[in-house]
Amino acid sequence: MKAYENVEHVSDLGVTIDNKVKFSAHVPNVCCKAHNRVNLILRSFIPRDISLLIAVFKVYVRPILEYCSVVWNPYLIKDIRLSNRFKNDLLKEFLA
Repeated sequence: MKAYENVEHVSDLGVTIDNKVKFSAHVPNVCCKAHNRVNLILRSFIPRDISLLIAVFKVYVRPILEYCSVVWNPYLIKDIRLSNRFKNDLLKEFLA
């Protein structure tokens, strides 16, 4: 019988969990994926029509941020700060 090895993080259905059953590794992953998607959107749409950007955000970025959010809802202060910092940076980029 093969023994299981200890790992720091495991990803199941797109949600990263560490060996202490915390989602602290998942929040940066989600923010990074969403940030990459926002950068792609901002490079693709030259005219910065705010109503168009909001519609595109709702379709392409919001599902990344909300996928399984009931499971990994950030409850640690550092995760909440990271999530809020991403949202504030996003707002600045859209309004620039």
